[in-house]
Amino acid sequence: MRHQKPTNVFYQEVESTLESSAMSGFQLASAAGPLCDEPMWGLAFVVEEGSPLMVHACLPVTESFGFADELRRWTSGASIALLVLSHWEALLEDPFFVPKTEKEKEEFGDGAGIPNNTARKQIDGVRR
Repeated sequence: MRHQKPTNVFYQEVESTLESSAMSGFQLASAAGPLCDEPMWGLAFVVEEGSPLMVHACLPVTESFGFADELRRWTSGASIALLVLSHWEALLEDPFFVPKTEKEKEEFGDGAGIPNNTARKQIDGVRR
């Protein structure tokens, strides 16, 4: 059984009067995937009609560092980000996984090249 670590998730509300600037800023900031209106792991956007443009997003806390500054820079100050802790989520990956069985060694090799272990990336990011 893999060890599950909780992760913080921020709920963000961004307000902008310049739709194109806000969208280009969010496309840059959405490293977890493209801008969309359906939930994805770590990132979900809901774009509401009307003015001002409101974008609601959830993303891991570790991905949010520098987000407000980056968004403000890419939208020339036309957007404001409000960061609020939304909920905890358990990560299914084991950050300390090392292949032990023959089947695991066949699939992952020595373990050095295991791609996209989100839990390991978050631990390494906090330690920097």
